[in-house]
Amino acid sequence: MCVAKERLKAASYINLRPYCFDSSARNTQEYDVVWSAHFAFNKKIRSEKVFLHIPELISLELNEQWKKAVEMLIERWMKSKNDVQILLRLLSECWYVLMLWDCCISDHENDFLFFFSELKSSIIYGDNHFKNDPFYLATTGYFMVTTPYLFVYDSTKKDDMVEIEGKNRLEKALLLSPDYPFGNVLYSGYVNDLNTHRNVQKRFSQKLSELDWDDSAVEKYFQEILFENTLTKL
Repeated sequence: MCVAKERLKAASYINLRPYCFDSSARNTQEYDVVWSAHFAFNKKIRSEKVFLHIPELISLELNEQWKKAVEMLIERWMKSKNDVQILLRLLSECWYVLMLWDCCISDHENDFLFFFSELKSSIIYGDNHFKNDPFYLATTGYFMVTTPYLFVYDSTKKDDMVEIEGKNRLEKALLLSPDYPFGNVLYSGYVNDLNTHRNVQKRFSQKLSELDWDDSAVEKYFQEILFENTLTKL
């Protein structure tokens, strides 16, 4: 059992099954066939990206070169610090690695403090520059309500305080963009009962499926979370 998964504090009905590149951790063929079929039908009409697409990132992930992936993202971000999409790629990659640290990150060259420090500095910069961006707020808010322990930087901050901050971010994202499908489903999964949450998923499933998803680890993860219990059997 993955210790990191056990520590997650998301709503109990959301099954947070992280997408691992360890082939022994999943049924690769079954997983890929189902998701490919679900998104292929409208691939030609999709144009709006979820996260910034960076092909070389996927290659590094497949080879489990997590530190190199983050270093590459840092280099890109340093050249375009006003681009919230690059920052979100960076902090999301750090969060994903830290969230899976106990069960799926096997490269001993990886340094926990390296990823933790980059996540912290990315959040601080983002809060100072992108505090009114709905995607930034929804993404970081979700990270905070599900893994608050990754955002406790000193003794003055407790897990419950981080969760409240995360919830506030999710709510602000919806105030800024009420029809934003990504933020709506993430927020619903945290505050609603199962039946209400499934109705929200159904309401936004078409819009979500029309987004231009890629094959990176973070986007695979969010595909599972956002479409949980709504995937039509083929």
